[in-house]
Amino acid sequence: MRDKWDIEYVYIGDETIMTTSKKRFDEFINKYPETARDGKVTGRGLSFWCETRPESMTYDRVKAFLDIGLAAINIGIESGNEEYRQQKLHRKPTNERMIQGIVDGVSAGAKIGANVIIGFPGEDREMIFESIGLMRETAKRIDKDEFDKKVSIMIHLFQPYRGTPMREEAIKMGLIPPDYICGDYRMDALGTGALSPSELLGLQRTFNLYVDLPKSRWSEIREAELFSTEGDAKFEQLAREYQLKHFGKTSFPLTTPTSSCEDITAISEALVPGSGTLLGMPGT
Repeated sequence: MRDKWDIEYVYIGDETIMTTSKKRFDEFINKYPETARDGKVTGRGLSFWCETRPESMTYDRVKAFLDIGLAAINIGIESGNEEYRQQKLHRKPTNERMIQGIVDGVSAGAKIGANVIIGFPGEDREMIFESIGLMRETAKRIDKDEFDKKVSIMIHLFQPYRGTPMREEAIKMGLIPPDYICGDYRMDALGTGALSPSELLGLQRTFNLYVDLPKSRWSEIREAELFSTEGDAKFEQLAREYQLKHFGKTSFPLTTPTSSCEDITAISEALVPGSGTLLGMPGT
């Protein structure tokens, strides 16, 4: 198949690839190098991307993947509120274990995309700031340059997919009708019962600013959450500063401010298409 379709890069859709048994893990490590192009025996196969659970990452497992061709890995953080994540999302590991998994992955040399979801039914502002806090704590435990180079944070908006308990929760709370059709997780926000769609979009676009900037500047970021002339101007100021600091360039126009909440899609696509965040992070 590699030669027939001239495959150069592999996306592995298994979302829990590192949670497998040692026997299966070792089998994958031993066989994957056979995917090398032109039958070259180098110990590395085709470059690949995969997903896994943060708590399943250890230094040794991530390093073994890197040695055979891993280019990047995505993980699901979902929520930084342990109680909600464990009871509603059935994700049992502690925040500490998730943080350690990311630390181990970066130490091994991996580029990691961390997926955060905001807008769960019943989620309030304090709970979202627990997710921000989780990522801030992770950043504190990793060398700053390494964190900037290796960790990407994507902020997605909760979508009540059919067949999930969280959809039933949203229906019971009156957040959606029974026949609701899900939208785009990058831009279509629902209310949570505690936060409006507009408030969620404001937190989505400023999430990485809250992770990156000191708490002494959080009052400025709060201004940037608002979709108003003043809020949009403040957001552009802070986002431009953020991009110049991390990338040495900015995707924002230097003089023309955004004007409305509807501009969120155009700005997002201009910066990092499909990223679920308006700022982008190194490593994407």
